Amino acid sequence: MNQSTQYFKPITKNQSNEDMVKSVSSEVPSDSTMYYSTPVIDSPSPNIFIGFNDDNNCFFCGTETGFYVYNTNQFRERFHREFDGGIGIVEIFGKSNIVALVGGGTHPKFSPTNVVLWDDYQNKVLTNLEYSKEVRAVRCRDKKIMVVLHNKVLLYNFSDLHMIAQYETYNNPNGLCAIVSNQSNNNYKTILAIPGGKMGDLRIEFLELKKSFAIAAHQNDLSQICLSIDGTLCATTSNRGTLIRIWNTEDGTLRKELRRGIDQVNILSLAFSSDNSNICLSSDKGTIHIYSLIDRQNAQEHEKNKKSSLSFMKRYIPYLASEWSLTSFSIPGNQASICCFSPNDNNIIMIITKEGKFYQYRYIPGQDMVQLIKTAHYG
Repeated sequence: MNQSTQYFKPITKNQSNEDMVKSVSSEVPSDSTMYYSTPVIDSPSPNIFIGFNDDNNCFFCGTETGFYVYNTNQFRERFHREFDGGIGIVEIFGKSNIVALVGGGTHPKFSPTNVVLWDDYQNKVLTNLEYSKEVRAVRCRDKKIMVVLHNKVLLYNFSDLHMIAQYETYNNPNGLCAIVSNQSNNNYKTILAIPGGKMGDLRIEFLELKKSFAIAAHQNDLSQICLSIDGTLCATTSNRGTLIRIWNTEDGTLRKELRRGIDQVNILSLAFSSDNSNICLSSDKGTIHIYSLIDRQNAQEHEKNKKSSLSFMKRYIPYLASEWSLTSFSIPGNQASICCFSPNDNNIIMIITKEGKFYQYRYIPGQDMVQLIKTAHYG
């Protein structure tokens, strides 16, 4: 591992027969803590899949011959497993040794239509959830498992793998979804954010409250969905990649609209800071953007997103009124990547690339500058 310092100027709920679980195991523990991942990307060799867990304390990757799990704080390998086939989706259950796996790559270890719960300590499969269609994503949080298919989202209890709910969605080939659970004043809330029934629609579900509503979030297909850690905010982007919209999950109102640019790109990840004051994103151009979510009227100068000097012409050119990122920068080689905030410091951005590089950058508030503070190889 190399460390260096560099500075850069930025540049529904009925189970259908085809989706029924065909095999379960009583060996699945009932007390494991679970989290969900940030959005992930598929990629060619060396890594088929990369993702962060819910609290950003670890990340994982699937390869053509197995999977790896790393801690982000001190950057060290937690464990990995070599197989005679590829792993296309990895999702770790909190800080446990239980992982959810889906086969992938040129020679999948498991069927891409199965979710395998793997106990790495015992080096064995605990159970296997089978479907008739390819699994697009898996998310785990607080003793719940969410399995995403092309047009369907299935939610299970982890303790007995009983299906809690099932939702029909618009075409969702990238497995877009998010789930959080919060407890306040003895009130427990599980919040889901998934594609709605129409192109560009976002659906918010409050599981225990049996409350649900749809938001016409974008005119084009959604490309990312991200919930804040406390579940109060949801961020969305479309496949145009030009706008990021921030929604209040309580009532579906638009909290803020942010602009990445005017050219079309593929947004690969979105992530809120732990205090909801910032959001970051990565694109397939290898560029990272950081935005402030603080209301401009209450923000200090260094907390305000940039605005065009020609904003007075917004009546004629609407995008000139947009809020642009606080700062943006490109990672070495402009590699496709995913990013999130450090769990210990909201001014540190952590980045992993499909080529097997891990970066940490420190954003310096009030200065149009970022500092590379750590770089390492993984996998």
